[in-house]
Amino acid sequence: MNRETALLVSVLLVILFYIHTSWADTTTNIKYSGQPVQSAFAPSVSAYGSDMCRSGVSGGANTGMISISGGATIVDENCEMLRQARLLNDLGLKVASVALMCQTDSIFIAMLQSGSPCPYLGSLGASAERAWYEKRPDLFKKVFGENYTPPTVTYPME
Repeated sequence: MNRETALLVSVLLVILFYIHTSWADTTTNIKYSGQPVQSAFAPSVSAYGSDMCRSGVSGGANTGMISISGGATIVDENCEMLRQARLLNDLGLKVASVALMCQTDSIFIAMLQSGSPCPYLGSLGASAERAWYEKRPDLFKKVFGENYTPPTVTYPME
């Protein structure tokens, strides 16, 4: 076979294939009556990392009529607060770091019981304890009892 004959045969085969595929009946009917619904697959939700304060939750449900699935991430607020306090501490803002942690009642009470009250608007020590007592007397009475009296704060004369 020479080259021209091979080329002519190839062109005729391409034309025949085109005619066959374009004029063919391409409608296909599939009846799914009585078939079960496809299973619901819960998506993979991951939030991994050394400094991530999230956890993934996912789930799915399947009935005979419908399947549904979904997922989300949940923020751990305590982890976020600790991460922010660590960042403030690393930046040299130790008082701001402690003040942020003191927004949690358990840390606030631990600081009171240790004799180092949380800072209050820049005040430290006895003046901060006095200011916190005026703002939250119920917490002080819960920790120290009903007979607690806050420290007396004297300011130097100017």
